[in-house]
Formats: sequence, structure tokens, C-alpha cells
Amino acid sequence: MARRILLDTNSYLRLAEQLHPLLLTTIPGNEGGELWILGELYKELQSSSRLRNQFSWTFLPEFVENRKTCRWRLRKDQREQIESVTDFALKYSREIGNGASPFDIRCLAFGSVLDCPVVTDDKDMTRLGEALEITVMGTIALLGIMVRNGYCNLQQARSLIRYWIAIDDLPPDHREAFRAQFGEEPPDAPY
Repeated sequence: MARRILLDTNSYLRLAEQLHPLLLTTIPGNEGGELWILGELYKELQSSSRLRNQFSWTFLPEFVENRKTCRWRLRKDQREQIESVTDFALKYSREIGNGASPFDIRCLAFGSVLDCPVVTDDKDMTRLGEALEITVMGTIALLGIMVRNGYCNLQQARSLIRYWIAIDDLPPDHREAFRAQFGEEPPDAPY
């Protein structure tokens, strides 16, 4: 079985429309793996009018069906460990004044227990993951893995940046991340 790479909501939303079908597709190579989300992502989409309006495509049948393929099959001990890590991380997050949401923390708990990298561009979530020694990477770092391993090409990566500019949804520090992954400046204008 390929390793799993867990996407949080913002990374899923940045990639899924342009690289559909995204989930359970395997990125080849040592850095690669299958792209997964948590089922709770749908609840997060439903509960936010901003997300529902800005990303209405997520409710199209082909995207709903693709998300349904991500059914985690967990043993009882894994479920218990995930709950334990979630509880600890929630308390720790409050203690240090970190703004990661409960859903974000649950993603990190899955990453910790199942030893899978978590893809996010959320700074609070990244800081919390690093503090808890959970492997976290940004969406552009994942995009670099995708390009290096033939899942997509550099032109598609540039197109994604242009798309993010057009919808005003760029990851923080996208310029530095793009240069680090691709050795060139990112596009600076939409299409």
C-alpha cells in the first residue's frame, strides 16, 4: 500500500478543481503516495457560507463522489490514539495561544498516529505540527513532489499559481516556496 498524504481543507481546495480526480490518486516515486482527506472536510465546507460560495464546485457530483472514496479504515487502537493525540494537541494549542481549528488539529492527529505527512498552508497548523514533531508541508511543496514524480508538469504548476491569483487564494510565502521547488519565479498575474 502506498503511503498516505493527508490534505487539509485549504490544500484540497487549492488543488482538487484543477487536478481532478485528486483523491486516492497515487503520486509515483519515493516522495509520493496517495492523496487523502478526512471525511469531516465535507462538514467544514457545509458549515461555512464563504467556502460554499467561493468553492461551489466542491458540491458538484464528481467532486462529492471523489471525496467519498476517502474512507479511513482504522483499528480500535488507532482510533483511540487519534482521540488521545487530538485531546492533547487541543489543550497544548490553547496553552500556547495557537489558532489552529479543531478540524486542523484532528488532521494533525491523523498525521501523527498514521505517520503520514499533512499538507497545509495554515501557519498556525504548521507551527503546531512542527512543535508536536508531525510532518507538515505546504501545498507548493506537494506540487513540487507531483512535478518531480511525473504526476503533473511544471506548466500545470504555473497554471495553478495563475488560478490561485485569479481566485485570490495564494498560499502565504508562495514566492519563496515556488522558487525553492522549481528554481524560478512564480507567475505574477492570472492567465
